Amino acid sequence: MSSGNSSILNVLHANLTIAPQLSSTPGSYDITIKGIPTGSGTTNSSSPNYAQKTIKLYISDFEITASSSTVSVFPGEQADVVVTVSSVSDTKFSGDVQLLPTSMSGATITYVNDVVNVPEGGSAQTTVRINVNSNAESNGDGVSVDVIAKIGDLQHTVTFKVK
Repeated sequence: MSSGNSSILNVLHANLTIAPQLSSTPGSYDITIKGIPTGSGTTNSSSPNYAQKTIKLYISDFEITASSSTVSVFPGEQADVVVTVSSVSDTKFSGDVQLLPTSMSGATITYVNDVVNVPEGGSAQTTVRINVNSNAESNGDGVSVDVIAKIGDLQHTVTFKVK
């Protein structure tokens, strides 16, 4: 600016924080921010002099599924169930999801990997390994096993039966 110019350029900066509630529906949302000049008598909100920016906000979520709803395994044997953790459609979820320890009477349950890294908008798998004790007795209709996947405060469960 030249010293002869009496106009002053005022640049203002502000931070805008958008914090959706935990109950918000996952998905993508367009947010439009419009800046309208005020002052110097330009209080008309329909002023043609404005700045506008549209951004896309993603509220991420994931789901967990199992390759089988029922697994049959005899005493002294082992069975595997593949668990898939996926980004819910159009939410661009990504991150390291922790599988919480689970158990059942008469068997040992382990994960091949207890943390799965889900790429943005994708999915990742791991194996749940069930080793039934050799002295385990028949469990009739089966025993429900809950596998809980968690990241931060967000968690989801998939259940399958072991017979």
